[in-house]
Amino acid sequence: MIIEILYPSSCNLFGDRGNVLYLKRNLPEAAFIETGLNDEPYFVKNEVDLIYLGPMSEAMQMKVRDRLTPFKERIKHLIDSDVFFLLTGNAVEVFGKEVVDKDGSVFKGLGLLDINCQRDMFKRKNNLFKGKFEDIAVVGFQSQFTVTESREKGLFKKIYGLGLNLLSNYEGVRKNNLFATYLIGPILVLNPYFTKKLLSLLKVDKETLYLEDEVIKAYRMRVEDFDRVARKQRLS
Repeated sequence: MIIEILYPSSCNLFGDRGNVLYLKRNLPEAAFIETGLNDEPYFVKNEVDLIYLGPMSEAMQMKVRDRLTPFKERIKHLIDSDVFFLLTGNAVEVFGKEVVDKDGSVFKGLGLLDINCQRDMFKRKNNLFKGKFEDIAVVGFQSQFTVTESREKGLFKKIYGLGLNLLSNYEGVRKNNLFATYLIGPILVLNPYFTKKLLSLLKVDKETLYLEDEVIKAYRMRVEDFDRVARKQRLS
């Protein structure tokens, strides 16, 4: 299995480097390729099983967009061919159509996902989120400046927290095997059952996760804590 990590030294906010570290612990036989900002991505000329891109600053979004633009058609082919992508935090915006700031400035994305975002840099939205992926409860943290209009399939069915926007019942987007979520934390460490599902979709024959008992215990405690906070907020 070949997993490419795009721009890990620049796209690693909110501790989401933990997603990569946890994948490495769970897939010791896999080849991990870490592509620097000035490198040609490995996926351009080679086949890969999973491409990961983590959250970044708004200035870095422009640099990443510019680095990936020459390979837009190749990325589209990979998405259409059911290659797996995992995009966390605001990485999804690089793959979308555009982000319009409150001052009227516009960031144009790659246009590979049918999403448009509104951004207000003076209003960060911080929330606890709980949702469902199929029958799996998923929790995570939201800390974002944007709300999103999407014509793509939703990723997580919202139970509480912020959806893609105030009216949306879903968080994140899914297109074929591209999974994109604003949830940070890192999501794979926080959600062992979702991680096991992702590995099964990747056809990884693995019965137990790294430190499975510990991460499941922490997950269950976290779900209880999130639910308790959500109940208090609804009552206040």
